[in-house]
Amino acid sequence: MTFMVAALVSALLTTSWIRLARARRIEDLPGPRRLHESATPRGGGIGISLVMIATSILLAMHTEGSVVWLGIAAAIAAFSTIGLLDDLWPLPAWAKLLQQVSAAALLLVALDIPTPIAWFLPAVLAIAYGINVWNFMDGSNGLVAGQSLLIAVAVSVWPGVSFPLRLGAMSLAGACVGFLPFNLPRARVFLGDVGSHSLGASVMVLLCLAWREGALQPAQALLMVSAMLLDASLTLARRILSGRKFWQPHREHLYQYAVRSGHSHVRVCLGYASWTTMATGVTWFAGAGLASGRTSWLVSTVVTVGCLIHFGLRRHWLGSRTARKN
Repeated sequence: MTFMVAALVSALLTTSWIRLARARRIEDLPGPRRLHESATPRGGGIGISLVMIATSILLAMHTEGSVVWLGIAAAIAAFSTIGLLDDLWPLPAWAKLLQQVSAAALLLVALDIPTPIAWFLPAVLAIAYGINVWNFMDGSNGLVAGQSLLIAVAVSVWPGVSFPLRLGAMSLAGACVGFLPFNLPRARVFLGDVGSHSLGASVMVLLCLAWREGALQPAQALLMVSAMLLDASLTLARRILSGRKFWQPHREHLYQYAVRSGHSHVRVCLGYASWTTMATGVTWFAGAGLASGRTSWLVSTVVTVGCLIHFGLRRHWLGSRTARKN
């Protein structure tokens, strides 16, 4: 029931936003740093954002952890507001980062995870980076929403997860399903920063709460987001080491090379989904009673294989004529 209601509400809100965005010219135009070829409304992820804020408020009203879920609602709203403002009036990079760090601090406090003072700032920066990974990776139809859907489904059926958290995960899965038909295979609307921010924050909430409840270990959570994390981090590191302005928009992520080399958005989305499904299976297996040393070995193996695939495919696609175009 939760899944179906979330999907329906998300779809209705997305439809309404498309009409509003077209009327107000809230659109992404084609350009040398983009993968689409026609003006497309952005900000469609506002429906997902509103669904998750409403879900958090309802869980606060009907569960014992009301303060936690109210704080989560406020944090998701904060991240969504940052994204929406950037969709409507693009923000300077420094101002956007400052707001993200503030929202990340709010989320960390809301999650009520015991954090030593010395680790508070690193934890805040880690959360802000995690949300930015979702933002960086939002450039191919269905990719970010599809990844969020898979992680939400996994958490909703994960052993040891509390009932309120299962409901939150089912709500996120439903919201993604309601949005995806408008974005894949042909994009009638883009998530926008409001969508990528709210999805990143929601996924962070699910994984952190599952960790707080003892259902997931940090290494397992990292495996579940490894497709997004590896692509974003390796691309960012490469740009920093080459001395380029890493904060500027670009087309150097692996998924962007794939699309520019002629692969469809659907195929790219399914490729990343296959990796996440595999990594989640490994995560499930690792949580079934393996010793911590063996779990660390599995994580190292998955990360190493992921890096080799990333470098190999990038080199292959860079050799194509399409990928060489700027």
